[in-house]
Amino acid sequence: MLRVLLLFISCCCTQTFAQRIITGRVADSGTHAPLPFASVVMPGCNTGAVTDENGYFTLTVPADGEGKK
Repeated sequence: MLRVLLLFISCCCTQTFAQRIITGRVADSGTHAPLPFASVVMPGCNTGAVTDENGYFTLTVPADGEGKK
């Protein structure tokens, strides 16, 4: 009985934090050359990233809208 109670409590108290991972590449529109160290921000959120030397970035955004301004 104690095991069932502990299982029930742990299931009720556990929160799942879902996140969306957005990846991409920032490039010059004319030459298609990568833009290193460019800022990438998600409008309406307090989340951002910086591109690497090849213009690639990874942005983690909460799926439930947490972090909105």
